[in-house]
Amino acid sequence: MQDLQSNQKSKVGLYLVIITSALLLLLGLVYYAIIWSESSVMKISNDTYAYSSLQSELDARDLQIKRLEAQAEALKSEQQSVALNLGYIIKPKEELVSECSNLLLGKWEVSQICEQNLRRELRKVLDDKRVVAVEIAGVVDTRPYRGAHAELKQEGLASFRAKEAILLATKIAPNIAVFEGLSQQLPNKRGFLVKAYYVSKE
Repeated sequence: MQDLQSNQKSKVGLYLVIITSALLLLLGLVYYAIIWSESSVMKISNDTYAYSSLQSELDARDLQIKRLEAQAEALKSEQQSVALNLGYIIKPKEELVSECSNLLLGKWEVSQICEQNLRRELRKVLDDKRVVAVEIAGVVDTRPYRGAHAELKQEGLASFRAKEAILLATKIAPNIAVFEGLSQQLPNKRGFLVKAYYVSKE
């Protein structure tokens, strides 16, 4: 009889252990399910927030691009309007300002006669306040180059002559642009040609 009661108690204890274990396992599963669902919700929420932030940033960039495009169009139309309103062009004067044609063969230093002529004629031209620039082109004759420096050819000699005259012209007229024109080769002429440019209203 005692053995029967002992067996029944041990069975009841075993059932209690099994039921308790099952309940603990079930509670653990429920707990992990709750944690997982919360983390999923948080992840979805974070993803939604990140997407929303990204979308807002993209919208802001699009708006900024549209504003920049509008500003560019406005500037373009303003420039066109200014260009139309100005209506000015730069033209060369028909007559030469000065001409030097008697420099020594193979030399590029400006002679005293050419310097005096350039000073006098350039000052006369500057009385016309429309003059804004002067072009100086070097000139060589049609003979083969016979200078002391074999590496210099006619084009180089013409350019050197122009540069010497440009240095002088910038001292005489420091407030206007002075630039080198295309070199020229003319029979029996060795020096430079000076041409003036002025502003004209169309």
